[in-house]
Amino acid sequence: MNAAPRPGGFEADARAKRLSIVHVVRQFHPNRGGLEDVVANLAREQIRRGDAPRVVTLDRLFSDPAARLPETDALDGIPIRRIPWRGSKRYPLAPAVFRHLAGADLVHVHAVDFFFDALALAKPLHRLPLVATTHGGFFHTADFSGLKRLWFNGPTRATANLYDAIAACSESDAAAFRTIAPSRRAWWRTGRTSRNSPPPRAPRRSAAW
Repeated sequence: MNAAPRPGGFEADARAKRLSIVHVVRQFHPNRGGLEDVVANLAREQIRRGDAPRVVTLDRLFSDPAARLPETDALDGIPIRRIPWRGSKRYPLAPAVFRHLAGADLVHVHAVDFFFDALALAKPLHRLPLVATTHGGFFHTADFSGLKRLWFNGPTRATANLYDAIAACSESDAAAFRTIAPSRRAWWRTGRTSRNSPPPRAPRRSAAW
């Protein structure tokens, strides 16, 4: 059985054909925030370039967990599929994500959570190229900093090394992820490599992600 291609292996295809890109993110429209805005703006740009992005997200907002949102929706032409979840909003469990990868050329995971771990561990089964954007990892606050550091250096180290590329949102993210996944490319949102990183082999057309 042939291995799934790395993103660097389909750079020419990304220029030649319409890519089906699945963005996986824990919160999205109608919620508003930095994470949601990044995903929406990236998907809009991909549509402008002729690709076909879609978003898979959770069916309840963390700010109003009692209200279940419609299973399907759209935002500015971006298809949205919402899936059920359980557990804590710090690590929401949503295994239904695997039902919504069909036809994808690339899966882009946003932030470090259940989706980051589960999609990486299942890569031998779905065999799809995976990229991730860090969005600060899970170090947004100092709460549980010791436990977070243990998790980052254990499970996150294992799953991060299963990604084809990791896009860092800041120099601090790039520095942190370089310590656990040095062979992954640490990218800025702008497409520049992080300081002191080797030249990336991942495609320069970062909007294809």
